[in-house]
Amino acid sequence: FLEYQSGWVFGFPPDAANDPYPIGFGATLDTGLYKELMISARVLDQGFYGWRDGSRLNLSFYGGRTARLAPELNAGSAAIMALFGSLYLPEAWDHHMYGDDSFLSFYREIFGDELARAAAVEPYLSHTIQQPELMLPFPIGEAWSFTGGPHITWQTGTPRGAVDFAPITGEPACAVSAWWTTAAASGLVVRSDWNVVALDLDGDGDEGTGWVLIYMHIAEKDKPAVGTWLEKDARLGHPSCEGGSATGTHVHFARKYNGEWFGVGDPLPMVLSGWRVFAGDRRYEGFMQKGELIVTAVPYGSSDAKIIRDE
Repeated sequence: FLEYQSGWVFGFPPDAANDPYPIGFGATLDTGLYKELMISARVLDQGFYGWRDGSRLNLSFYGGRTARLAPELNAGSAAIMALFGSLYLPEAWDHHMYGDDSFLSFYREIFGDELARAAAVEPYLSHTIQQPELMLPFPIGEAWSFTGGPHITWQTGTPRGAVDFAPITGEPACAVSAWWTTAAASGLVVRSDWNVVALDLDGDGDEGTGWVLIYMHIAEKDKPAVGTWLEKDARLGHPSCEGGSATGTHVHFARKYNGEWFGVGDPLPMVLSGWRVFAGDRRYEGFMQKGELIVTAVPYGSSDAKIIRDE
């Protein structure tokens, strides 16, 4: 996509150094390649996950016009259409999507037939897939606060698939906790930087395949190195405020399958130590239920938010 829009990958246009919008969004405050790639990622996420959850059924074009997306599309196609729609008027969009020198034609020149590539990895999702058994991400016998109900997993556009837990310690609000967060399942550490730890449950070393657990706000101190195998319940790191926006020490926990973020609800509900997570009406609202027990998310903790891991 970057090469198609800018020519910056295989070449170096003579005016590149003076081009604030190599992709073409033209946002006044978001100039340069990095910011334009951030916008691209956000629009792709909004198109992909919006189609997945049914919140974005229409394609929005530059200039304000809209069109209904065909119901047989997959989420990846809807995301690409949304990306080009954000850049072009309908007539130009049609050319870039389906013309002789379209993005799809350019893709085939580089990577080959897209259908053949898809067939090599299908089925991408199967109706038989289930979440593996996952534990609450802290030790047995400890009480933590459920401080964040379901909210975006990574950035705007990603689903409400993350939950937050904070140790109940009496430590200062943004201290690196002496307490440990733990591996919710056995797996291989495939990423450990910028206060993020990614735990690959199938152990193949590829964060884009199988189930992967994401922990954010893990302190630099004592975090595991890439290549470390962690058994279930092994110490994974200390909760903190490090890495991104945070108002208090906590761990942000989310799941991916085959590289795709999943929300906490159906078809793959998040269940931790038998506690099923339910989303509220707004971000960070929600509750966890195990039998007749219910724990409600409270941002700054309370007795209603306390959850004890008993197994």
